Amino acid sequence: MIRPLPRTSARRLAVGCVGLLLIAGCSGSGSASRSGSGSGSPAAAPGSPAATVDGPEREAALAALLDARARAITTHDRAAFSATLADPRSAYGTRQLAAYDAMALLPLADVGYGTVQVAPPLTTDRASELGPGAWVARVEGHYELAGYDTGPRTFDTYFTAVRATAGWRLADDVDGGSQPQPWDLPGMAVARSATSLVMGNVPEATLRAYLAIEDRAVSRVSAFWTRPWPRRLVVVAPATVPQMQGQLSAQQGDVSQVAAVTDGPIDRGSTAHSDRIVLNPVAFADLQPAGRTVVLTHESTHVAIRSSLPGRVPTWISEGTADLVGYSTVSLADNQIAGALVAQVKASGPPRALPVDSQFDAATTMIAPIYNQAWLAARLIDRAVGPSGLTRFYVASASAGSDSDVEAATAKAFRTVLRQTVAAFTITWLAEVRRVSGRR
Repeated sequence: MIRPLPRTSARRLAVGCVGLLLIAGCSGSGSASRSGSGSGSPAAAPGSPAATVDGPEREAALAALLDARARAITTHDRAAFSATLADPRSAYGTRQLAAYDAMALLPLADVGYGTVQVAPPLTTDRASELGPGAWVARVEGHYELAGYDTGPRTFDTYFTAVRATAGWRLADDVDGGSQPQPWDLPGMAVARSATSLVMGNVPEATLRAYLAIEDRAVSRVSAFWTRPWPRRLVVVAPATVPQMQGQLSAQQGDVSQVAAVTDGPIDRGSTAHSDRIVLNPVAFADLQPAGRTVVLTHESTHVAIRSSLPGRVPTWISEGTADLVGYSTVSLADNQIAGALVAQVKASGPPRALPVDSQFDAATTMIAPIYNQAWLAARLIDRAVGPSGLTRFYVASASAGSDSDVEAATAKAFRTVLRQTVAAFTITWLAEVRRVSGRR
């Protein structure tokens, strides 16, 4: 996540920034059991006897219908996709066909739907509106972006099914908590390169501008993070803040302090395989070009690390490292980058210890000064042992265990990489905070 700096001119220059794992590790597992996919034979063809009865046969018929939908998406068969809809000319049908047209712009692979589960019943008014036999199913969808993802992206979706002459058909997706996907953004467009994909419903010229920044970010991040990573980036650029919040796989609440969030599934002890950098359209648009470069390079650093290093580290290490790489793209004085921290120190004095994870929660505190603190800590490590040493420190601090395991791994990293204790480093870091803040 990224927090813009206070205004230093008519527009914001950069960010006091930073961001990754408000989401990491809490967005669900990467893959789940599946009963159908974009290929293979359906359990029961739409319109067969199984499509006209209740109970397990009804659910099997819907699973077959969803298999047909998945095949239509992957084979680019708009007519077959339309045939899964109860009324292609209805508001739902029109919206679904627009989503199909957006999906056709993406390199979708391994599209499918998991086991059909019966959702809570329709209200009396809704059931009366849809007709006898209408019911709601919850399924887990999955897909990959070929060439960008190395594992499936999953999402919950709800389908309302009605009995048509030819069998069960899809009549809506509002009876439940369907999770919006990029193709649900009205008017979604796509910009692609060999290393990056940007999709969203902001102007196409804006998408292309973001793509150019991301292409440069791949080179910048790869120069720092030399562990093997896919070197592929995916950005989602919604037009409104509510649309941004809908694209996140976990509830974010107030996102006013963040310009971007790295979001994606990651299992304990594993690596991320389908991260998305989701932009806050208000905060991100309010940045000057240099600030946008800082933000996207910062988030790209998270993507690189998450996709190549299992386990987790203290948040100050992940955010400070990402800030270090992000701010390497601009020439700014220390007190400009750490402006929020400087103001905080002048108002209430310097911190007493390295920031703990809870201090990075934008829902409970002003996070810009905390990210500034993390940046100064990462820069001290970089100055002491160089970029390769900072990478070694990061890797040594990572643990897939409990909080105490992470703390123990970090303490060991201080001893083995920096040849000092956490306490000794903290003293040096506090002196740096005072120096940058003009408090000797």
